[in-house]
Amino acid sequence: MQCFCEEEVFYLKVEGDTGADAVWCDECGSNLDIADVPASDELKFGLTGWVRMYGNWMDWEQDLLLAGGVEKEEAHNEQGEILARRLQEELTGYRVRFSPSSSAKMYAGFIS
Repeated sequence: MQCFCEEEVFYLKVEGDTGADAVWCDECGSNLDIADVPASDELKFGLTGWVRMYGNWMDWEQDLLLAGGVEKEEAHNEQGEILARRLQEELTGYRVRFSPSSSAKMYAGFIS
């Protein structure tokens, strides 16, 4: 896995973001190519599908939270945490942590 660290990556973070893969170096913050993550194809597929759903609680054009957005984000975070635990189970030589999204709570007063 390639990142900005000068040594091999052993600390990983599962985090959603637009236009990015779901796994990051937890040391330097580099987004890692999901194809390079030594996980099962099934888990990579799950992580890819999960990250594609990132932000489905937002109206990005209006910069507003959609109705039910807080609940959608909470469900997204729950699924992400499950995937991070599965990744930790598969990658025993790594430390994996989950970083939940909190954008819906920031926009809670601005619903479209």
